[in-house]
Amino acid sequence: MTVLIVDDNIQMRLFIKNIVKSLGHNVIEADDGTTGVKSFLENNPDVVLMDIRMNTMDGIEAAKIIRQHSPDVKIIMVTDYDEKSLRDKAKSAGANDYVLKENLLVLKTKLDL
Repeated sequence: MTVLIVDDNIQMRLFIKNIVKSLGHNVIEADDGTTGVKSFLENNPDVVLMDIRMNTMDGIEAAKIIRQHSPDVKIIMVTDYDEKSLRDKAKSAGANDYVLKENLLVLKTKLDL
């Protein structure tokens, strides 16, 4: 399985990448929503792990665009923000799930397809 990690924090991307690779999956990285969408269109990953608050294009907008191109890709928002309004926006944008960064180890179960 190929997983696209979209996060503007390089240390967070590395941390998530290590979790995903330890599960035996391939990883593609992007540092904001704009490059995330571009990378999605070029690589067609199976799963997108998307931060919400990023420069250039936020994760909500990027998720909307990705969902328009692929109704089947699994989009998991990975964020520090546990606000109901953001959860609702993420769901409306087409996110399948929402994980707080403080609970990243649950990704192991979320990526189990």
